[in-house]
Amino acid sequence: SKNFIHRTIGFFSNPDIGLLQTHQHFYNEDVIATNLGLEKELTHEVEIFSRHYQLLRDGAESPLCYGSAFVVRRQALEEVGGFTTGTLSEDYYTGLRLSSLGYQVIYLDETLSAGLVAETLAGHIAQRQRWARGTLQAFFVQENPLTLPGLNLRQRIAHLEGILQWFSSVARLGFLLVPFGYYFLQVLPVQTTIEEWLFFFLPYYLIQVSTFAWLNHRSRAALISDIYSVIQCIPISITVIQTLLSPFSKGFKVTPKGISQDKFFFNWTLAWPLILVVGLTAIGLGYNIQQIYNYHTNPDILVTPDVTEKIESIKLGILWSVYNLFTLSLALLSLLELPKVDSFPWFESRRRVRVFRGENGYTGMTEQLSEGGAVVAFKAGQWVNFLIGETVTVDFLGEDLRLTGQVLSSQDTVKIGFTAPSLDQQRTLIELLYCQPNQWKRHDAPGELRLLGLMLRSLFRPKALAVRKKGVV
Repeated sequence: SKNFIHRTIGFFSNPDIGLLQTHQHFYNEDVIATNLGLEKELTHEVEIFSRHYQLLRDGAESPLCYGSAFVVRRQALEEVGGFTTGTLSEDYYTGLRLSSLGYQVIYLDETLSAGLVAETLAGHIAQRQRWARGTLQAFFVQENPLTLPGLNLRQRIAHLEGILQWFSSVARLGFLLVPFGYYFLQVLPVQTTIEEWLFFFLPYYLIQVSTFAWLNHRSRAALISDIYSVIQCIPISITVIQTLLSPFSKGFKVTPKGISQDKFFFNWTLAWPLILVVGLTAIGLGYNIQQIYNYHTNPDILVTPDVTEKIESIKLGILWSVYNLFTLSLALLSLLELPKVDSFPWFESRRRVRVFRGENGYTGMTEQLSEGGAVVAFKAGQWVNFLIGETVTVDFLGEDLRLTGQVLSSQDTVKIGFTAPSLDQQRTLIELLYCQPNQWKRHDAPGELRLLGLMLRSLFRPKALAVRKKGVV
């Protein structure tokens, strides 16, 4: 935004400040939320990082540098020899080196800029794999926060937590596979009764779910977090193992941005391991249900305490499997990427314009605006039946901006596509779209019960069906 320097530079009057990181905001829709039809309801997956996690890290004097939307003191950067190289997370390790020299790395929870999140599932996963590999390289570089001189104990613990969090994907994969012990190995991973489960685990789980969003400032809901975890757990687990065995075998790959596609695309690379798990889970679930049925209907079965305990544990395994099938089904549904015919994001933006058809001008108000065009609504009594394809000029009142375009559609509103704007016009339009102070508003994650309803709706009424019927996004 225009006030980025004004809002950040004053912190550097303190000579101990080496780097200031600001809140990272994204203006396009989260790809997984979009594929589930929940893009208007959910926050971005990484919103919890900026709104909650960075505040915690700031309290431990160890916020992370993202590599964008930050300001660094030039003298301090020169003292550490410039940005760290030889790793995939040069921004993170540069911040570590500044901290090791006694400079403060601080976090400002204010949205002063906006960028693009990954627009495809492949890009989303590749980006997380790069983050995982770059973070885990800490064990193999000079800037290892566990051994780097100059850090205090609290900073080391905070950085260690940031490294170890990537191993949670391995644990999540394990939880997907645990029920297989019930199915195929005749092993009871958890020996308990339904009553014990209800008494001990269920209250703990309900407290976790009910307080999760409250604790993270409503930046993420608990139920959707598990869907993201399931989607990512296999590729991230593979990356974790690969990095520990060969930390520098992969190079840096930029996340592709500004992508458009005119067809549906199903990511089979990510899907086939999940499909395999779904199939085995369904087979095992059927087998265990048959075991329960035989236990209750076959009079020849000798009922002993061991058999009863086994049956009770199998019942828990069935509940576990049903939950896994629910999360896996939503994860697979999110892998169906929808057509995206416009490479520019559209924003709700109300600006007064005059649309000229030849010498005649008509005053209206934009409802949506992008780098590629505008949707304009006209005042009552000024409706004009614009012809598809005709050339018009859009004058933004109060702004030094006048753009030529073609009418793309003309119904209740008129959609105009801008044609060949000059470099100066592009810069003015970009400033209008992206650089206004306080324009990026945060929204909160839905409550867990409401989210459960939304997830069930996504499962039984997929957005892809509605898009296919309409023929457009």
